[in-house]
Amino acid sequence: MKNQKNKLLLVKLNKIRSCYSFFNRPKNFMQKELNLENLDWLIFQFLKEGIRILSNGLKLLVEHV
Repeated sequence: MKNQKNKLLLVKLNKIRSCYSFFNRPKNFMQKELNLENLDWLIFQFLKEGIRILSNGLKLLVEHV
């Protein structure tokens, strides 16, 4: 039962992961977006995306505990 629950949780987390463009950007994303004058903006975008992903992952964990 516990293994099945863990598998379902992994499936849901993978769905979240695939929903966000952060993980689907091309490898040259940094080369396209990196502008030293705008480095703070780039860092902010990565942090914002990471926080959104973590919060949705935590919501799923709480729902299934």
